[in-house]
Amino acid sequence: MQNLLSILIVSIAVWRISSLFAVEDGPFSIFSKIRLFLGNNRQKSIIYKTLFEGIKCKWCNSIWFGVITVVLWIILGDTVIILFFPFFISAFVIVFDNFVDRINR
Repeated sequence: MQNLLSILIVSIAVWRISSLFAVEDGPFSIFSKIRLFLGNNRQKSIIYKTLFEGIKCKWCNSIWFGVITVVLWIILGDTVIILFFPFFISAFVIVFDNFVDRINR
């Protein structure tokens, strides 16, 4: 059961990170600046173009972040859960806030 909960926490955290990179501004607009940089340079290199196209798609970048997460989990063990927990909490708050908004309509 603990492994299932860990997988759920990390999966939701990866969704949150994917969303941040794909469509959100983030703190100090860091994620929109990353997308802008990659978008402005996509004509210079296939690498920039590939990163830009992949980063702005949640479905695409979630695979990348999922692979990175698995590698980190193998290297760091359950410490990865602690590192990802703030993103899990953020995702939970967003879902809960949307739920409350729908009830209040």
